[in-house]
Amino acid sequence: MAWQYQFELLTKPYGGVTEGPVWDGEAIRFTHIPTSRSMRVDPNSDTITELVNGTNHVNGLAFDNQGRLFGCCSGGRSIVRFNQDGSAVTVADRVDGQRLNTPNDLAIDRRGRIWFTNPWNAGNIDPAEQEELDNRSVLRADPRPTAVIASPASPSTPLCPTASWYRPISEPSTWRKATATGWT
Repeated sequence: MAWQYQFELLTKPYGGVTEGPVWDGEAIRFTHIPTSRSMRVDPNSDTITELVNGTNHVNGLAFDNQGRLFGCCSGGRSIVRFNQDGSAVTVADRVDGQRLNTPNDLAIDRRGRIWFTNPWNAGNIDPAEQEELDNRSVLRADPRPTAVIASPASPSTPLCPTASWYRPISEPSTWRKATATGWT
């Protein structure tokens, strides 16, 4: 059986790029990159509301299996997790000490691994920014346990910081340590 689809324009074009549609269980969320906004479409009323303003050019969106919303922050050259209040926490922004390019789209698998494209899109960042990585790849960020070992002499001082790992998909045998700024 062939499917027939009907298309409906919910609102006039925003001007610029809309991206990252993701279903949250009740509504569609999407981003409007040029104005750094995250939006929500209620399918019952067709109303569109602004959820977050000031996303720093977030592009792709995805939920993990715990219901947390993640986004590719092109302007911040990072992968972020959105909190319930709309604030964002950077979960990954570097590979081997070098900043990510401009993450674009992502998917999160059942193991919590974040797969994302990492092109160079100069239109979404400050013109003074420079590309640091020598590739434009599909990358995978693997969460690691957040176990921290403390010194007996100073229990509040961690000896082993939390870390994550990235693996360029094009180099399946190479694991590269990445700076993680907040896997939880």
